Amino acid sequence: MTVFARSDDHLFSRPAECAQRKPVGKPESDPEDDGDATLRAGIEHSRRTFQYFYDSQLRQFCSPADEPGTVNATHGYLVWPVAIAFWMTADCAKRTSSHLDKHQLELAYNAMERHWNPEENGYCAWIMFNGNRDIYYDDNAHCANALITAYEATEDKKYLRRAAGIATRLVPRGWHRDQDPGGVEWHVDQPNSRHACSTLSVAVMACRLALHGVERNHCMELAKSCIDFSLEHLMDQKDGLVIDAIKRDAEHGEPTWKPDMVKWT
Repeated sequence: MTVFARSDDHLFSRPAECAQRKPVGKPESDPEDDGDATLRAGIEHSRRTFQYFYDSQLRQFCSPADEPGTVNATHGYLVWPVAIAFWMTADCAKRTSSHLDKHQLELAYNAMERHWNPEENGYCAWIMFNGNRDIYYDDNAHCANALITAYEATEDKKYLRRAAGIATRLVPRGWHRDQDPGGVEWHVDQPNSRHACSTLSVAVMACRLALHGVERNHCMELAKSCIDFSLEHLMDQKDGLVIDAIKRDAEHGEPTWKPDMVKWT
């Protein structure tokens, strides 16, 4: 049986067993007062990280110096680290009752939104401009996971709706449910690779959305498909570690998928 939250929230049906769970996003106490030194240190580190990298004038996350993953003279970060910064602030806000943390969450969300391409239903690697289709599925899975955490911190369904849109409108374009070979593409214009970073991040996103009752059947099928593909094609049976991808050179007449044995932490 499925329990629906409200008639106008058709995406957000919750499985019956979820109704018995303790609601997320409403901590009983502020960890700043509960004596947990490790958690307090993590919260403080999150706040300092935000203050160090967020540029309030540019309204984006920037590096003090030119480095990989940054763009132009502002040293602005691409969406992948922006998503991680947003996820960090959301996770921090989830654990406190501080207005500061929720304010930082909103600023980080707005910075990430500057990458949003409404026509493609996804976040671009760099800030959105007309014709920008530089969209990666792993980036968007990270964005969606951050959005889910933001929902858990605030119970604001705008975050869950955006994550649901990524799962139902963007990801299916790069997801190969036929298992031949299956998996999720890396980039919207690169159909000849199936990467661990995209496939497994999408699996995490889908599991988390299903737990919140968002398009549960679709998300459970998506997660299972990604996990099955990863176990069959991406796990090195010799050491149990996950390889980077399987790839083929279809443009030069090579139809065979071959493993890229590089392994990343």
